[in-house]
Amino acid sequence: MATPDAPNERGTNYGGENDGFRVQYSDGTWGFVQSVATGIGVQSSDNTSIVPVSASGTFTGAWEKNNQSDVMVSLQTDTSGTLYFDFSVDGINSSAFPVEGFEVTSGVHEFHTAVKGPRDFRARFVNDASTPTYMRLYTYYGQFRSPSTPLNAALQIDSDGIATRPTDFQDEVKRGLRVGVTGWNKFGYRLAVPNNTTACLWPATPLMPTFLTSGSTFTVTYNSTTDGSGTTGATELVFIYIDDDGLPATSTHTLGSDGSDVTSFSGLGINRLAVTAAGSAGFNTNDITVTATTGATVQAVVPAEGSITQQAIFFIGANHVAIAPWLTIEMSALDKDKSLALFGYTWNRASGVRTEVFRGAIDRSLDLHRQIFDPIKFRLEPNSVLYFVGTTSGHNSVLDMFCRFSLNEYQNT
Repeated sequence: MATPDAPNERGTNYGGENDGFRVQYSDGTWGFVQSVATGIGVQSSDNTSIVPVSASGTFTGAWEKNNQSDVMVSLQTDTSGTLYFDFSVDGINSSAFPVEGFEVTSGVHEFHTAVKGPRDFRARFVNDASTPTYMRLYTYYGQFRSPSTPLNAALQIDSDGIATRPTDFQDEVKRGLRVGVTGWNKFGYRLAVPNNTTACLWPATPLMPTFLTSGSTFTVTYNSTTDGSGTTGATELVFIYIDDDGLPATSTHTLGSDGSDVTSFSGLGINRLAVTAAGSAGFNTNDITVTATTGATVQAVVPAEGSITQQAIFFIGANHVAIAPWLTIEMSALDKDKSLALFGYTWNRASGVRTEVFRGAIDRSLDLHRQIFDPIKFRLEPNSVLYFVGTTSGHNSVLDMFCRFSLNEYQNT
């Protein structure tokens, strides 16, 4: 049987299906030995470019098919955009991976790998409306291990790889190490609720909130002798809200001195309102009430000395979904015959439909507290509002209601 001598000629189709070496066997004949890249990889010329893409332009590589099992793409540019891995079984009809693409942030190095197998591949980058000064897009074929990430790095929502650091997911969300996820801990209360009354768990004067269907600026009302410019109370507020397009937004408002201001921004609902600057008191001395300038409906209240809203209401952004895993409810009453029924609802701005998502009850003769942790959890859709309502019964005096819940809001890319 013929045996090969040392290879003496490199295959001419480098990176292609015939990548390998020509060898001469001991009987004088020639053959071809296939080589497989293991980790080092071979660079693609047709899917590699350092020429910046024009504003709103697209770089589309050429279809390539080879014997390498994996593909790796490295991209950095000083504009934002979306990177796609296109795969095809025939070089004509293609499917993008992932479907929504990899989000590219200006100045941030994007690095992704994927299993290619025998399929055709091309890289595609869609630029935003800005003109970059540089672009470094490199594609390699080979067999690549999963990428690793430093323990103190923020994991992007579209990062590939396996997170192995021994920390709690929820802790990482609160530390800002899980990009695209925001953790919320919401709490609200309603005091002195009469018998046979239904009320939202928020400290505002109306029993139930009015949700906006169109954007409005906000009117901020406060006691100008205790809060506002030059006072010892609150002087500045931060609004965490949903803007006119239904997207999460954050804005700062500086209180004036006449007891009523109108914000320079508008929105559809307020998730949190907090005091960010104050005089020597260190908090808002009296209630601060925020109404929609159009319609004058109450949207939020910061209770006196609380420095933050306390309302069991949450607005999900148009480009987000939310997962709610945990809820606790409490009641406070003197009479043992009192009871409380608590309902959770979602109202969807797009459809106008209210849906009951939770129902629970507390019997004062048995307990004052109920906590729920649902391992399955429930999903809240874009453009929805989650809120909690209590109904009292079986007593002649008043009772107090308290509610606290948590949720994670995910960017819906």
